[in-house]
Parts: sequence; structure tokens; C-alpha cells
Amino acid sequence: MTLPEAARGPRLWSAVVAALCLLAYANALRDGFVLDDHAAVLRNDAVTGPFSLARIFASDFWGRTAASRFTETYRPLASLTLAIDWRLARGAPWVFHLTNVLLHALASVMVLRAAWGRLGSNAAAVAAASVFAVHTLHTDAVTAIVG
Repeated sequence: MTLPEAARGPRLWSAVVAALCLLAYANALRDGFVLDDHAAVLRNDAVTGPFSLARIFASDFWGRTAASRFTETYRPLASLTLAIDWRLARGAPWVFHLTNVLLHALASVMVLRAAWGRLGSNAAAVAAASVFAVHTLHTDAVTAIVG
């Protein structure tokens, strides 16, 4: 059973947009832990300690609980992904960076899918998603672990 052209188009271009993103940000995989990564990952017991969803959801992004100096940076899903990455790679920074790059590739494909058939031409959707995938505006968010 073959897919109609309308279904094949977004799939092919989704792969192209994801590949552009991966090529643009592949150099991030060589980076290590810097600046805020030390506090949010390496010194955060909610990330590096024994795995506990309760602890992750009871702590702020920096691992502080209400009993300590709780801040306004409550990001439990981000902390959860950091804790999962820590366990997958035993703290190897490239895994954290790979997660960020893959999530950005997924977001770029979602931009394509949202724009497909809505911008007047599918070429415009591919262009918009391609610019989103490689734009330097995303560098900090993609290449920094806590970005």
C-alpha cells in the first residue's frame, strides 16, 4: 500500500528539516558541562541522586526544596529529562547535548507540520521550518545543557 503524494511530502521534508537541524547542531555533542550546568545538573541531588519522581517534582530547577531557598524556577519536566539523561549515560555530557539537539529537531519538524498546507505553498512551510531548525537564535537553548 503506497501513501498518497500529500502524505509522502511532509514525511520526506520532515526528514530533511530534521537532518538540517542535526547538521547545524552536531558540534554541540563535543561540549561539556559549563556555567549553570554545574548547579542544575552536577550539584543537583534531584538529578544525580537516587531517582525519585517525588523529589524531582518537589524541587526547583536547581535542586532546592521549599525547606531551603526555593526559587521561581520550577521546571520539573526539564529536571526529569536531566535525571533520565544522567542515568542513561552516567553523567557523560554528550548525552545531555544529544537530547537537546533531538528535541530541537522534533520542534523543527512540528513547525513544518503546523505550516504544511497553511502558508500558501508547501515550499514556504519547508523554508519556515528550515530557518527555524538552523536559526542562530536557538543556539543557547540547543547547545547549553540547561538551555
